[in-house]
Amino acid sequence: MKNNNDYKSPLSLEATPIISTRATLVQADIAEALTQQGLALHKKGCLPEAVACYTQALTYSPNFAEAYNNRGVALKTLMRFEEALQDYDRAIAIQPDYLEALNNRGVVLKSLNRFEEAVASYDQALALYPAYAEAHSNRGIALQELNRLEEAWAAYQQSIQLNPEYAEAYWNKALLLILVGQYELGWSLFEWRWLRNEAKASGKFRGLPWLGQTSIAGKTLLIYPEQGLGDYIQFCRYVPQVEALGAQVILEAPAALVSVLATLPSTFKIVASGEALPHYDALCPVMSLPLAFKTTLDTIPANIPYLFSDSIKTAEWQARLGQRCLLRIGLVWSGNTTHKNDRNRSLRFSQLASVLDFPFEFHCLQKDIREEDLETLQQRTQIRIHADDIHDFSDTAALVDAMDIIISVDTSVAHLAGAMGKPLWLLLPYMPDYRWMLDRSDSPWYPNARLFRQPAIGDWEAVMLELKAALEAL
Repeated sequence: MKNNNDYKSPLSLEATPIISTRATLVQADIAEALTQQGLALHKKGCLPEAVACYTQALTYSPNFAEAYNNRGVALKTLMRFEEALQDYDRAIAIQPDYLEALNNRGVVLKSLNRFEEAVASYDQALALYPAYAEAHSNRGIALQELNRLEEAWAAYQQSIQLNPEYAEAYWNKALLLILVGQYELGWSLFEWRWLRNEAKASGKFRGLPWLGQTSIAGKTLLIYPEQGLGDYIQFCRYVPQVEALGAQVILEAPAALVSVLATLPSTFKIVASGEALPHYDALCPVMSLPLAFKTTLDTIPANIPYLFSDSIKTAEWQARLGQRCLLRIGLVWSGNTTHKNDRNRSLRFSQLASVLDFPFEFHCLQKDIREEDLETLQQRTQIRIHADDIHDFSDTAALVDAMDIIISVDTSVAHLAGAMGKPLWLLLPYMPDYRWMLDRSDSPWYPNARLFRQPAIGDWEAVMLELKAALEAL
């Protein structure tokens, strides 16, 4: 991606020789050329520059529906959802039968939690073109968010029927199956993730894939990371089972997790991502381990705890925290802002702040605190902040170990608390991530977890009332 300082105006001679050498092009041709340049920049990941190109194109051709649609796509990727929606609306106003814009409008409405409107936008597209596989699959996602699961399933099925090679539909179907506990087929279809448009290439890994079909005895298996830190924490639990098959294990892990993963009770070798790997015979992505072991709800390896805090760091943190006089509660109210579902899973601190009125000792377990929360935090002296003292997950683990209860939204810290066997009170949105299932207050993955669920979309107030009632009962 170019530096902003290196970016030339779309009309500069160097950036657009075609435009500069054909000064007689009509405005529509200039707009088309700028839009194509925007697409090229978009593909390179230069999203602000792409937006600038589309915007300039629209000065030459204000009714250019494609430029509005393409700018909307770039804005949506930049998480500027309201602006993206405006652009899709403009594109559709200009060209009411613009299928791609109708589909994209549904996608951004889903990102804004306007799920009924998203379904309606997909319905418009499908009324024009019933064989639009992508719109069927996206419609299923919106229906699933509304807990209309049978309709969502039918939408995914219809998408696959129309395009049997459409990986996104299989992926969505897999997540729905795992959500409702149908693990055998769900984890099998989960492998379609590697063919999705958004899947990260694993080309740096070479070797024989292992998914449990063949013996691994006497061989060395590389288990490598994918997706988020919480995912790695959740699924590294399978490592002892791999070793029980007679394999030697090499764990490649994100650097931030290396110190805490080293406490996993196994004899594996651990290598930080980016470092040279020793020889291995076969490889398996960490999130394929449930499939490799044919995991069902009844066979989830829930031998908790399987991760531990470092004894030296635990002593350091105990000394830092001082004598325990009250029940210690660790709080995590927000996660990574780049997470796709952050809008639903994270809270503002002000939404959680009222729990500080209880007579307990509260500690913030987050390393990153959002600017919007700083003012409220500064006004509440009942909570201790440790962000400057948390350097990696071994610090987080030691701090978690010092708590009596961890109250958290769905983040990697919640997974760490679950893996360490600490009492975990997990705050979940109405339609949670697939691993937390539905209509239950416990988790088969973490028997030490208690789940507090939104009863309706966006209803954190009801969750807070249930949480306070639980705190009252302590």
